[in-house]
Amino acid sequence: MLARWKSGAWIHGLFRLLMIVSLSTLTCAQIVQYCDQHGIQGIQAAIDEAISLAQNAVLSYAQPSVRVQALLYALIKNPNFYLPAVGNLQRVANYLSAPPRISIYCGDDFIAQGPDGQWYESSDPNNPTLLVGGFIPCSGSASRGYVLRSQTAPLIILCPFGLTFRMQIGEISRHVPQINVPLDNAVGVSATILHEFLHIANPNVRDQSHVPTPEQVAKYGPAPNEEYAAYGWASCVRLALTRGGAVAANNADTLMLLAVGLYFTNTQFAYGVGTLTSDALLLPQQPNWQMVAVTNFPSLFHGNRQRKRFRGRPKDLDLLNANVYTIGEKSSG
Repeated sequence: MLARWKSGAWIHGLFRLLMIVSLSTLTCAQIVQYCDQHGIQGIQAAIDEAISLAQNAVLSYAQPSVRVQALLYALIKNPNFYLPAVGNLQRVANYLSAPPRISIYCGDDFIAQGPDGQWYESSDPNNPTLLVGGFIPCSGSASRGYVLRSQTAPLIILCPFGLTFRMQIGEISRHVPQINVPLDNAVGVSATILHEFLHIANPNVRDQSHVPTPEQVAKYGPAPNEEYAAYGWASCVRLALTRGGAVAANNADTLMLLAVGLYFTNTQFAYGVGTLTSDALLLPQQPNWQMVAVTNFPSLFHGNRQRKRFRGRPKDLDLLNANVYTIGEKSSG
């Protein structure tokens, strides 16, 4: 798999150069947030980190490593769609470097329905702005946030539930190994903002749905159903397994998890749970790396040392129905 990557090393070199040039020119002067005036602190730092998450993911892809490859494989599966996935993160940087501006609000109590039955952004009562599309309020939902579009600029709404999570990972914390920490638990407000940036920068990036299991259909009913939206690690992995890399590369939470996972410099999340970068992967013996079923290396993954590290939860290594993979030489067996 990486042989294909290395054979196109000049392409990745050019890609890296273009990314560095474009990211160095990024400005976020047109992102306006209105949360401080509501007494909610730390939003600006979360916005800044959301941009850093996208930047770091793009630059990480330009510097191939086992850690990067493993996470890409887990979330996208098909190497043909690694570049489109990272390209969507690059679109965030491109979009934020030019108008129109993005407005970010904490809560949606400023959205009002007019006499004409349509919804308006009414933070300025003297100059309400018509919203394009429908409106689903934060109240009563477990939504972390969502995007609205007005006639003038996109709006990101951060819901009260989403604001109960930590604002950002932090420049110091990102270098601390996150042993046994699920990647889902590392997602905070900055990651939610990135998720919404991805929707805005590319309308093709959506909240995709995975193919449900028979058990899910029995519980929630047939698709389409919002219960099958690919939010979080398990659903995103299932999305890649059941609908392929082309769909996964355009799923907002998949891209957000990729960016968050790569942001931790001394942790790898190949199985959705943090381990040291030297753990839980068979390092390649030759340049021609292959993805190999983990069952080919039982001593690495099913021994007492690994079980102890995951505190008796080997199921965390089980990427849905034992579809767990590692990186290494292809086994002759």
